[in-house]
Amino acid sequence: MGRDFHDYLDEDKPAAESSIGSGTDKTLNSTIMKLTTANVNVLLWSTALPYICGFLLEGLAFIGDYNLVIYYPGFVGLFGMALAYPVEILMCKNITLGYGLATASAIQKALAKNKASLASSYLAHYIMLSLLWSILCTICLTPSAVPLLKFMDNHQGNERGMAYSRIVFSTQNFANIFSNSISQVLAVENRVALNFFRHLGSSFLFILFDYIIYFISSFYSSKIPELCQSSAIAYTLAHTVISVWILCVLFKRTAFDIPIKTSLDLKLKRFWPLKPKIIKTIIVGSLPPILFNSTIPATILVCNILVSRYYTSLETINASRLKFITYLRYNNLFMFINNGFNQAFITTCGFNLGLRNYGRVRQLIVASALWTLVLSAILGILMFIFYKSVAQLFYPILAYHQAELEWKDTQRQYEETYEAVALASLGPIWMGLFMTVSSIAQLEDKFLVFVLLQTSRIVVPIIFAISAGLLIQDNAKLLTALPIGDGIAGMCCLTFLFYYLQKYKHLSLIEQSRKENEALEAQIANLDALND
Repeated sequence: MGRDFHDYLDEDKPAAESSIGSGTDKTLNSTIMKLTTANVNVLLWSTALPYICGFLLEGLAFIGDYNLVIYYPGFVGLFGMALAYPVEILMCKNITLGYGLATASAIQKALAKNKASLASSYLAHYIMLSLLWSILCTICLTPSAVPLLKFMDNHQGNERGMAYSRIVFSTQNFANIFSNSISQVLAVENRVALNFFRHLGSSFLFILFDYIIYFISSFYSSKIPELCQSSAIAYTLAHTVISVWILCVLFKRTAFDIPIKTSLDLKLKRFWPLKPKIIKTIIVGSLPPILFNSTIPATILVCNILVSRYYTSLETINASRLKFITYLRYNNLFMFINNGFNQAFITTCGFNLGLRNYGRVRQLIVASALWTLVLSAILGILMFIFYKSVAQLFYPILAYHQAELEWKDTQRQYEETYEAVALASLGPIWMGLFMTVSSIAQLEDKFLVFVLLQTSRIVVPIIFAISAGLLIQDNAKLLTALPIGDGIAGMCCLTFLFYYLQKYKHLSLIEQSRKENEALEAQIANLDALND
């Protein structure tokens, strides 16, 4: 009889991993098993709160970078960044992030079955796949930066953002492998503090390096449109520092030889040879999160191409590009609640699902959906009401820095961003519900359900944007397509939400009945043994 694939992976498993009472699995038992015992709301909040703070810091760091670009090279720097930024998200962030999320899901299932060796192999394969993608992206995208910008923008596309895009395409994938992309892998073992300090460190270093590099570059750069390259350099440096730290943690190299509690054992022998089944699992599992995270940048990419082809006024084109980059940055900020709860939901729900704790899974679905919907609605409504105040948050700094005539032009440009900030506040209202349902579909490996959900979100805004761009042209409100698409997707999720609630209610009853029958059979067997 042939051997199962997992048997090969378990050949090098230490004897200590063979039972749940062993050293490695004591860590698993004491740390991760809390996910199955704590009160659902307390568990969700205690897990989500550090992530919420972390995503908030990350969003504020990007808003700080956005304002540093305005402060030093001016809005012309944002015009260049707006061209490259959607491609940056699609190719230099989403792919490795998708690999990380798929790996985390696979590790979660392996740990739930007490297969630490298999989980460690998944982590090693994630690193190898991400490195291969980063090398491929560097080789193919970096030389094509100028042709790509020319295609996207008929108006000086080869100048604005050229240096920024080259740095991003050549370095950012590598910097993200052990920083943003690995965050969900760290979350699998409920290592909330480690993830929080990763967010805190990367955000602080990004702003620090950003300010220093912009300040120094402002004295030497003669190409103002290209000065936004300082943002790319700062991001790469900040996340490289964090990556070195995370690598030390993964390989258990810490100061003062302090032992690290982890079930994952990352050894060099796990990196080679590569196992085709593990690679297939990671690649297939990465498609849903890649599709989810690509909706907004893909729509913005289409809008970028539309305005360059069908808008007749250069001033209108630049105003549109300013709105695009503003929407991306503020939408990322306003999503901090949803992102934090979703990270906590995947961590807690995935492990309970692996243990077939269906009643707890249902409770987590209800709690996650309600908390994200209520809190995101409150945040979205407040931000929509006070969108001008939010957009003008950094006004005093610029007003003090600029001359009167220059400041009037800055005010006029800032007014173009008001609409983008207002629209960016509406999308997150429905996204918490959408992310909860999507995460369940992903955890269940229901790929077709996930694709159906994403299709409802991505098709509407792209069709709306193309139709408006072709028919209305300069007067088209292209960004309106994004909150409309998010709203439609969120309402479509209500049906799936009710379906999952009923499904896990019945599964919980079945599982409870099975356990009661097993307990009864065990009692009968004990009585028979006593009678004998």
